[in-house]
Amino acid sequence: MTISAPVNSKIDIRLPNTPELVADPATYRELLLIYQAIRNLQASIIPQYTTANRPTYLAGLLIYDTTLGKLVIGGATAWEVVTSV
Repeated sequence: MTISAPVNSKIDIRLPNTPELVADPATYRELLLIYQAIRNLQASIIPQYTTANRPTYLAGLLIYDTTLGKLVIGGATAWEVVTSV
């Protein structure tokens, strides 16, 4: 499954800050684990584009190019494909 998300995507399920707001402590702990997993996932979502529809170059922007099957980063003056050596 491919997840495509704009750079400004945000996931927030607004879990209560205090366990007292959830009747069962075990349920709260489970919800907290799910919340933390979602927050971690959010940090790892990289926007995906084909080579033809990449956004306008921006220094430091990291994207995944589905045409190349590689990460691409906005380098000092142009897009740079991340390759292994």
